[in-house]
Amino acid sequence: DITVYGINETLEAVSCELRYGIFELAGQYVMDERKDVVLPPNTSTRLASFPRERWEDVNSSLAFGMLLRDGRVIAKNRLALPLMKELRWPKADVKVKVEGGRAVFVSDAFAWGVCLDLDGEKRLEDNMFDLFPGVPHEMAWEFADPPRILRVGNLV
Repeated sequence: DITVYGINETLEAVSCELRYGIFELAGQYVMDERKDVVLPPNTSTRLASFPRERWEDVNSSLAFGMLLRDGRVIAKNRLALPLMKELRWPKADVKVKVEGGRAVFVSDAFAWGVCLDLDGEKRLEDNMFDLFPGVPHEMAWEFADPPRILRVGNLV
């Protein structure tokens, strides 16, 4: 089985929505399940699982899980079964826009290791992150110019 766990490191229970399943690296969600969950305080909790047989093409897809609160992603992770160099990587066209003091990144394909800053030139909420297909990644952005993407790790 592929199992999704949620970890709550706070002293309060967290109610949120779990979204999990399988997406193709090129962008299509071939399994996309959702359910409401409660993460008890200060513990790791098994939230969902599915049979490994449902994951047919492990070289072109990833299993994923993300937690959302009020429609915004608060945590996410992904699982690759083969080595990263064995995956069939698509080119990721990452778009970024600045609105309302936030930088919003999005890509139609999975973007691995979107890198903004390696030298600490600017104080950033996040300087390296993955983009799940079609799922925005937001961060505070107080600068006039949009963030400059140094590189994306997709091996193409």
